[in-house]
Amino acid sequence: MKKLTSLAMAFALTGVAGSAFAGTSTDNANATALHASTTVHFNGLVEEPTCSFKGKSMKVVLPVVSTAAFANLTEGQPALNTQKKDFSLHISCADNFQSDRMHMKITGQEENNILKNTHGTAKGMGLQIFSGDGNTVLPIGQELNSDTAGLTNAFLNKDNTLQLSTKYVRASGDVTGGKLATDAVFEIYYK
Repeated sequence: MKKLTSLAMAFALTGVAGSAFAGTSTDNANATALHASTTVHFNGLVEEPTCSFKGKSMKVVLPVVSTAAFANLTEGQPALNTQKKDFSLHISCADNFQSDRMHMKITGQEENNILKNTHGTAKGMGLQIFSGDGNTVLPIGQELNSDTAGLTNAFLNKDNTLQLSTKYVRASGDVTGGKLATDAVFEIYYK
């Protein structure tokens, strides 16, 4: 009787075990082996070696200029008797980057390639961005690279210092005094 009860228990447990492993499969070669599976999703990113700016943002303090410096000027002409204001952007590039694939774009609120005075009260004037020598105006909103005049060899080395300058220039409308403040976003990318 004891053997019969043990045998009945074994069959009952087998039924419970079988229902516990419902949805699993057995290996045909080994009927006692149980298999379960799950899917693991992997996500990653493979980046081209590129460059980035050292530092997130900067402020360039411009010299004080008189409204008289804009007298008799036409739109786009630099203010008279004012110096360019130099500034530099430091660029760090990854190992094995290709300088001919590096590009830069300058964006901001502009009209006729003159950055508008978006945060100040002065009128009839704006800023232009120049190469470091102050002779070549860099276009706003256009893709630039190391072949662009004024940027030759800008991305030549792993660590680069891009010498730039800005000048007050005559914009449209009447000239009135006040604060001039605007922003330009410099973006570099690998293409």
